[in-house]
Amino acid sequence: MCGTAPVTANPIDDRDQFYDDLYEALEDARQYQIQQNQSNPADTINSALAEFLENDYGSNGATEQEELLQLPSSVDRQSSGWRYD
Repeated sequence: MCGTAPVTANPIDDRDQFYDDLYEALEDARQYQIQQNQSNPADTINSALAEFLENDYGSNGATEQEELLQLPSSVDRQSSGWRYD
């Protein structure tokens, strides 16, 4: 009596499925890493707008360079330039 041979999966199909699963797991790990490093879009837009407005219109306060160039109010100096009386 001849019995039927058990049905086994083709080794090539198993290998393909293994690599498909491996690739999918790698893509999931990449997407997770991207999401963890991604900044909040609202924060990015707000900081870009603030930088744009400050560059185009300046800020309300003096810049650091302007502060360094200001003389203290206690120093009175007479101009060495021409005087017209």
